[in-house]
Amino acid sequence: MFRRWLAICFALFLIVTGITLILPRPAEAHGYIVRSIPQDRATIARAPTRVQVWFSEGLEARFSTISVTDQSGKRVDLGDGGVVPNNPDQIQARLPPNLPDGAYIAAMRMAFTSDGHVDQTTIVFWVGQKSGADATSGTTAEVQPLEVIARALTLIGMMLSFGVLFAYRFALYPAWRNVRYVAGGLAPRIMDALYRLIAAALAAAIIGNLLWIVEQSMLLFDANLARVFRDGLWSIILNGTQFGDYLKVRLIALIGVAVAVGASYQFRKTRPPLVYPLHSVSMVALAGTLGTLSLTAHAAGSTLWPLPSIAADWLHLLANSAWLGGLIGVIAALRPALDPLATEGRRLALLAVLRRWSVIAPIALALVIVTGIYSALLYIYTPDQLVSTDYGRTLTAKLLLIAPLFGLGLIHFLALSPGRFATAARWLPTSMAREGALGICVILVAALLTATAQPVPANDRASARLPTYLASEGAFTLSLTPNPNAMGSNAYDVTLLRDDQPLDGARVVAQFVYPALGTRSTPIALDGESNGLYIGAGAELSKAGAWQAVFDVWPLDDSTDPIRIALTWPVTAQASGVDRVPSILNILSAAAILIALAVWIIPRIRRRLRGVHVDGQMALIGVSAVALTVLVMVGGAYYLASAARTYADAANPPPQYVNPSLPNQGSIRAGAALYAADCASCHEVPTSSLNAYLALHNDSTVFSFLKPNASHPYADPLSDADRWAVINFLRAHFRTPIP
Repeated sequence: MFRRWLAICFALFLIVTGITLILPRPAEAHGYIVRSIPQDRATIARAPTRVQVWFSEGLEARFSTISVTDQSGKRVDLGDGGVVPNNPDQIQARLPPNLPDGAYIAAMRMAFTSDGHVDQTTIVFWVGQKSGADATSGTTAEVQPLEVIARALTLIGMMLSFGVLFAYRFALYPAWRNVRYVAGGLAPRIMDALYRLIAAALAAAIIGNLLWIVEQSMLLFDANLARVFRDGLWSIILNGTQFGDYLKVRLIALIGVAVAVGASYQFRKTRPPLVYPLHSVSMVALAGTLGTLSLTAHAAGSTLWPLPSIAADWLHLLANSAWLGGLIGVIAALRPALDPLATEGRRLALLAVLRRWSVIAPIALALVIVTGIYSALLYIYTPDQLVSTDYGRTLTAKLLLIAPLFGLGLIHFLALSPGRFATAARWLPTSMAREGALGICVILVAALLTATAQPVPANDRASARLPTYLASEGAFTLSLTPNPNAMGSNAYDVTLLRDDQPLDGARVVAQFVYPALGTRSTPIALDGESNGLYIGAGAELSKAGAWQAVFDVWPLDDSTDPIRIALTWPVTAQASGVDRVPSILNILSAAAILIALAVWIIPRIRRRLRGVHVDGQMALIGVSAVALTVLVMVGGAYYLASAARTYADAANPPPQYVNPSLPNQGSIRAGAALYAADCASCHEVPTSSLNAYLALHNDSTVFSFLKPNASHPYADPLSDADRWAVINFLRAHFRTPIP
């Protein structure tokens, strides 16, 4: 009966899958473009020096490429493009100077680290005026049949193996335990049925993961099956990619569980007391192994609450495995358990296990619903996407299959009432077989869903909208565009004009100062491009707050003294435009998960506490111990945080005096005049001793030295503003060697 219903549901799955794959497919990707420079389909006045694209997920550098062509198909980039080394979410390609007007297409092949998916996308932009054919941009993302098969085998195998062990531990063992059967507590005929099902499920999971490795190798290298094995490409995927690391851990864990289950089977006669513990350990190991699927699922690339999203996806997998996999485990045990029994014995045995299962299944189902809603709201932004996108249609198919599953579960739950069960006991096993077959079909659709691209949000391909900061000095005007203008690694685009005309061929050195801590970066020599553009990159911006950018410019036709241009600008803690703002539905769905967990956990804690008889003295000791533990943990955490702050302050203490004067050309001139009038008679500039002093001390220490005291009486005529101007003058003459 179970096999017949399974065949019917599998045929239904094939029909749904075929319809999903055949219907018109809008361009969509597993990861998507968050922002780009230039913006997709933008018209810009002059050609950029590079194309930069940021994605919602990290990229595998070895398998991700970018190229830029003109409207005739000729490649124009410099050929050194790829994933930015210190930012796996970004890919870029450098362009030569003086590109002519016209249309340009940046084509990218992205291999995402989180789920191993490979997509292709393009952006198009025009230099000068929009002309010629209207070039198209977009993304190509296809569902790979071998990936669906691999995911289906992996999901079915892992969910069934965990679910069967879960059902054994929490339903079958408590309901049917017999002290005569030391090896697992159940009759050998029941244990053998469970062993066969677990072995088949683990074999399917291992085969599915091996197929996954082959599919990834063929996809990333664009190779056929023969080449994958001939050239050992599978080994490169397994050992050279983040996705391969997860696959390797999963395979090792599955093989370990298979060894543990095999050992318990061997020990059923020689060491029977070990059977139950080995099953429990295997169940816990499989629960953790299911988490590796969440680390390579859509949740891993979520731009909204990434870690909670992974946790919710893992909880969804565990709840589904407990519900559907556990149901299959119960069904598999019914026939060998009930066949040898008389009518009344069959009824009592069935009632015992279903009463246990009727407590477990609603809890698992509630968690499936709330975590499923949470996950769906991560990717479904508007109701029409349920029918207009591949992901939405597959999700709708899954919901259509789950609806009758819910209905059957409700019928079976209601059949357990005393007035109905006497009659229902005759048809319940057959009806449960239908429910189990439908559950397998739901798992198959879930495999298709995880292999299908999720809809992209409205901010896909958004413009970067990076801020630009200006400063002028005489005939010179400088603009700084930091990218992404946040803590960490940044690119610096500097445009230099003289008399409102681009200045090429100059030498430009940048240094970044954080006045709040009195720190300054190592100078950076910027690379000259064209049209007055100079570029550089580095990780100098280590703090959020107000920074100073100091530029020394040596024009080719001027003297050796540089022109100093400085500006102040704010640096944020995190780049904008990547993380989503949660909607009210996202917040409510997250709250529903917490409520469901609380409703499940709190009553069980209360029951455990009621079952424990404790006198007043023991209660006082217990409460005191808990309070002391909490106090020690909180106090320890506070102490460690305080110690970390103390160490940070000691390693880089805030200065006593903060330089409020921007070190621009005007400040340097004022400082030079003051130094000549009040200091030059005793201190020449530059001297090796003065340079050594400036190298070892920050501005605050130098300011303290310049304050009047018994050993330094000549500093008295200087005001605080004068002292800061002198310091800016000294710093301009003392320059750290440029790497």
